[in-house]
Amino acid sequence: MTSGTISFPQIYVPERRTGFFEHAVNGLDERHRSIITDLLDEDMTWDIMMERYHVSHTMIGKYRKAALKELDKQYELRDRQVEAFVLG
Repeated sequence: MTSGTISFPQIYVPERRTGFFEHAVNGLDERHRSIITDLLDEDMTWDIMMERYHVSHTMIGKYRKAALKELDKQYELRDRQVEAFVLG
């Protein structure tokens, strides 16, 4: 695993949303960033991820849950900032 910016597969999402999503994922710690990136890879199964990270199926689920929780926080913060800007 390397740190830094990760490129994501092309999926149809409006550019503005994709840009923030990439920004939010790149803001995760390295393990969570890698897990989310691997989950977006159509060829990456949970079994392959278990082998890659040397963890159980349960741990992949826990990493995924923690990463999604952090992404939710980042989206909530962005929403509050946008709301403050629009109302301010």
